[in-house]
Amino acid sequence: MAVAEYVKLPFDGWYHCEMTTIDTRTHYSAQMGKSSNLPFFRAQYDHANDETRRLDATTGYECGQFQLPLCHNEVCNDSRNQTIQVFVKRKLANPAKVEIGKEKVLWVLQGGPGDSSIAMETLMANLYFEMNETVTLYTMDHRGTGRSSRLECNAAASMTSGSPGGFSITTQEYPDCIRNILFQVQNHTEAYSVTSAAYDVKKIIESSQASKEVYVYALSYGTFLVERLMQLDSREIKGYIVDSIVSQSSSSFKTMSTFSNWDRDVAIVGNRFLDYCQNDTYCGSKFNNKNITQLAWELYDKLDREYGQNKNECADLMMQVGGNPSQTLRSLFGTMIMSQMYREMIPPLIYRFNRCAPKDVKVLQSFIDIYIREEGRWAAKSSEEDQTMYYSELLYGLIVYSEMWETPTPSEKELKDLYNAGLMGGVTYALVEQYCTFTGSKDPNCAQYHLPHSLPFTYKRDKYWNATANVPEGATALLMSGGLDPQTERRYARAQNASMNGKHRLVEFPYAAHCTTFTTRMQSGGNTCGVRILASYVLNGGDVDAIDTSCQSEIIPLSFTGLGAGWLRYFGVQDPFEDDDAADVFTTVQSSGAINDNDWNINSSLSLAIACIAVAVGGVALILAIRSTRHPTKQNKEQSESKQADEEADEELTTPPENEPTVVSTKQEVYIV
Repeated sequence: MAVAEYVKLPFDGWYHCEMTTIDTRTHYSAQMGKSSNLPFFRAQYDHANDETRRLDATTGYECGQFQLPLCHNEVCNDSRNQTIQVFVKRKLANPAKVEIGKEKVLWVLQGGPGDSSIAMETLMANLYFEMNETVTLYTMDHRGTGRSSRLECNAAASMTSGSPGGFSITTQEYPDCIRNILFQVQNHTEAYSVTSAAYDVKKIIESSQASKEVYVYALSYGTFLVERLMQLDSREIKGYIVDSIVSQSSSSFKTMSTFSNWDRDVAIVGNRFLDYCQNDTYCGSKFNNKNITQLAWELYDKLDREYGQNKNECADLMMQVGGNPSQTLRSLFGTMIMSQMYREMIPPLIYRFNRCAPKDVKVLQSFIDIYIREEGRWAAKSSEEDQTMYYSELLYGLIVYSEMWETPTPSEKELKDLYNAGLMGGVTYALVEQYCTFTGSKDPNCAQYHLPHSLPFTYKRDKYWNATANVPEGATALLMSGGLDPQTERRYARAQNASMNGKHRLVEFPYAAHCTTFTTRMQSGGNTCGVRILASYVLNGGDVDAIDTSCQSEIIPLSFTGLGAGWLRYFGVQDPFEDDDAADVFTTVQSSGAINDNDWNINSSLSLAIACIAVAVGGVALILAIRSTRHPTKQNKEQSESKQADEEADEELTTPPENEPTVVSTKQEVYIV
């Protein structure tokens, strides 16, 4: 299609802006929102010192806003013809290195839902440098959050520092807030749907980049958005890259990538991680080569029995942080498993809680004092600016409860039983009440909450829901997945790969956590293997057969020794399993300034972190070079994928009989209608 045939979008022009939006070092929890306790499919960041940044990659950024209709014609009809502003940021390629007529563009899109693009800023700089300044980088804020017409209920006076919920929204505030938003959008909640956001990307590209070679990368929830973009079939996009994948379709809610399956996925990956420990010569020997998952279940039972009885000092330590030991550790480990660095502390914590010698009590107290109390790493910490301007709780709920939650909802008890069936989890059962608020309390399992009357704030699922995208003609797709990713468990990537038609390739990293462009650190430093593979795909014109994957053999391997690890400061020891010289070692570390990124073998120009990881550790990766142009029939593929996913999940999520849920079994299937 000629460029002139596309509608030219109103644009306010490009303005100079900085690479980073928020000039603070910000730490995030792996799993929970600041005050609403929401699990996320998103990335977060931790900027390095300015002096370590490379000037070429971190200056010369430009920002602007496109004007787009509130209702795309393909989605809804707004009688008032309202418009919204959609924020974009770019870093132009070095003109001295680009041949005219062969310009390349790579879009980098964030997860969430509800997050803006601020966590993509350092990734943009890394990619810009990795591709030798030859590719222009773009990012944008999803409509409804950040600088893209963020959903706000100003008339209801919610989401302010003086309102009952502060920057979040309370159960009592929701009815008026939702009524205010519905008035603003003339009840067109679908205007902020995944499909509407995908049309934003499509139309901006077609309006301004139709003469260029365009690629679109996204991570986490952003993969769901880009998969929807694929379904819109733009002829101006040459390649799609999805990293940490939310699969699109399934024959059952059990195998679907939904937030209501969150705790089940965390438990599967938690068991897999402990199995790696058990099979590791060093880690396994610490537990006398016993089954570590079984030992952990026995530990939970023992700590609960002896809690508050003055029989077990380690059990009684839980009085300081959460109460019931098994519930506390299940939630704590559920956040730590999402961190590529902090997950390494789980085996020695299990070991010390189980042994509970005086030296273990000393180390565990050090962990509680520093990790939980001083640094608050069990609960999310974000800047006020981030919470206020660059995240939308309303957009999160609208998208999650419209498209990414089982309906009718399981009860809170059913989801709590599912949570208790795993050694690690994320307390997703606490979201059922919010689901009921957003859906107008229609489901039978909402009756128990006696919520104030509220209009529904969801939208109807469209024709693209529960349908796998095909790679558009003339384009290709690269899929990337981590084997220890509890937020988007690897079976979802495999399911998407198996059911997708068109030219595509899946690359797996067995030990990587969420978002492989962040969690595949190299032994030699520099950019991650995920960034290098992504760059290779773009520089080779989207040819999935030409991708250079040689970096996979050089990823930092999975290790359980803790040797030289920065996280040892939480234990105050040099040996995570044995030492107890807490005060002396911690004082030495603090006074020497020894704990920094280099203690994690990080020498890259930009220090990055995301919500599901802290500093990354990878493993010798396995690549599944699965290339295809056509697959067997859709029905056969879906049946095969569903059966394979069920078998894999059931094999890895095994619990002692006494710990099986009593109300809902993980083996039950709920068919989608």
